Amino acid sequence: MTWSYTDLIPLTLLSSILAFSIAFYSLGKHNTRNTLSFSILMLSVAIWSLAATMELISQNPATKIFWSQVSYLGICSLGPSWLLFAIQFTESKCKNKLFWFIILYSISLIILILALTNSFHHLVWKETIEMTNAHGNYILYHHNIIVKINSVYTYGLFLTGITLFIYHWSKDRKFYGWNTVIFILAGLIPLITNAFYMLSDADIVKFDLTPVSFSITGLLIAIGIFRYNFLRVLPVAYKSLFNNMQDAVIVIDNNFNIKAANPVFYKMAGINDYDNTSFNESLVDLSDQIKSNIQNQNSQFEYICKRFTPAKYFDIFINPIIERNQKADNYLIVIHDISTRKTFELELNESKNKIESFSHTQSKLLSIISHDFKNSLGGISNAIQFLLMNPEVSDEDKTEFLQEMLKSSDNIYILLENLLEWGRIKSNGFLKPELYFYESIVNSMIEVVKLNGFRKNITINTEIEPGLQVFADKAILSTVLRNLLSNAIKYSYNSGIITISAYKNEQAVIIKIKDEGVGIPESKLRMIFLMDYQSSSLGTANEKGHGFGLFLCKELIDLHKGKIWAESVQGKGSSFYVELPVNDNQ
Repeated sequence: MTWSYTDLIPLTLLSSILAFSIAFYSLGKHNTRNTLSFSILMLSVAIWSLAATMELISQNPATKIFWSQVSYLGICSLGPSWLLFAIQFTESKCKNKLFWFIILYSISLIILILALTNSFHHLVWKETIEMTNAHGNYILYHHNIIVKINSVYTYGLFLTGITLFIYHWSKDRKFYGWNTVIFILAGLIPLITNAFYMLSDADIVKFDLTPVSFSITGLLIAIGIFRYNFLRVLPVAYKSLFNNMQDAVIVIDNNFNIKAANPVFYKMAGINDYDNTSFNESLVDLSDQIKSNIQNQNSQFEYICKRFTPAKYFDIFINPIIERNQKADNYLIVIHDISTRKTFELELNESKNKIESFSHTQSKLLSIISHDFKNSLGGISNAIQFLLMNPEVSDEDKTEFLQEMLKSSDNIYILLENLLEWGRIKSNGFLKPELYFYESIVNSMIEVVKLNGFRKNITINTEIEPGLQVFADKAILSTVLRNLLSNAIKYSYNSGIITISAYKNEQAVIIKIKDEGVGIPESKLRMIFLMDYQSSSLGTANEKGHGFGLFLCKELIDLHKGKIWAESVQGKGSSFYVELPVNDNQ
């Protein structure tokens, strides 16, 4: 066998080497669905280019014709492979896809068989003529009807694929990017070259230069693979899955530019313009946290996005995209919404804290009840036993004992009233508010505590805005007022004055109970409404307390979404304030 050399051989050989290399390289990529069709496409190019190289090298006309027939393995499969790749790359919908591709490849197979058996029917080329020009020896083929049919057939498939690329690229340039532009050019260059060969009579194109143009195509595709990360960073064939993921997903480079992002991320970031968006501009706080975690090689962290109301919680997963142990130059970021779980956890913790608080309160109450009941009932029991055992006790002493017994019974009564009210609220958990005149409830509570005030010769004055109405649970507000009045009497000196005042502004009804008693030390003023606080101080007439009343008042006012607080100067008296929200009907 003799060999020849022409200046076209390096280009066709380069086309073949590039196409074979890209085909086998893409077969090793399992991260995309379109690698198989892409590999078949590049193998078709490689076979056509290799056969063209062998035809140029060969000097024997029969050998040249043989390699020309071999080239039809690539020529016939090129059109269907291109269209299949374009459909899968762009995720285009196609009904009965398998059926149509069986038809298309069947047509290609028939043309291939006709090319291989041309000597029997001459439907592919009528005759061949051996010629020589400045580019070497070649065979001039007088093409017949089958070649023309195959050209129209292949051009149609190529133009359909290119149209799909152009359409999807124009709809979503951010997603398809430069890879699609490269594929459009890679398809147009050999198409134009082959059309020029089929239609022109110029001497330079007596030999089909399509395999030569494949060298440019191969270089373009190599750029797409190694420069624009085709087959590596988020291939566009995953578009459907990517766009429909419930999690926000982005791919960023080392400069924190967004290379790809799904709609969920753009919605989370509040971005409408998908083009030229920097990650730093979209979510600055998240960007800073991701930078920090990448530097610290952390693959997961939690993020609170305050862009939403209420704020949302996300788990962030960072996955470096590394190819063959190279340095990571891109990162896949998955942002998983855990707001529901987090809200449940917070509610669970809140419920746990409430249960613990309630359990603590119950324990405290049991302690108060056991202590106060024991002391009060013990005092009554001891006094009765003493009087029974000493009938000769003077009337004056009997009166003193009876007064002590009355104080103990009053203490027990107030404690029971408070416990019953607290139990009612805790068991029912709801209020029964109504609109009524505040002065009426004040007068009724003054009657309840009048006897205690009478013992100390205390005067109770009222300064209530005429016709003032409140919207509250009547029983609850009575309990609060009774406790505050009882405390005011307890810590007032003999012949003291207690003033109950009330007025309304635009937002609330303000109630104030002021005494001129012993006052409260500043260090204890903030603690008096806590369950853990128990006052050990006795009243001005040695009255005992149980430390539960003010805690109960705080809980009852909180139920009304109101406020309660105190102001005091030690030795000069105290003022207790209650603020109740104004109802629309007030």
